[in-house]
Amino acid sequence: MAITDETFSVDGMSCASCENRIARRLEAVPGVSRASADHKLGRVRVLYNKEVTSNSALRAAIEGLGYEVAP
Repeated sequence: MAITDETFSVDGMSCASCENRIARRLEAVPGVSRASADHKLGRVRVLYNKEVTSNSALRAAIEGLGYEVAP
């Protein structure tokens, strides 16, 4: 299993509720083992199996909630 630890810069998070919303959505993606967000730093950290999901799928999950992921 190839676990990847990736951090995304995310704009639009303003509170703990935003953090929880993003973390719950990402943890629902198959292959994601853990996700956490920090609205003060504007970062989202995800541990995932890159054989099951991809960077682009994770970005799409975050953007689907209305947040912007920096390139």
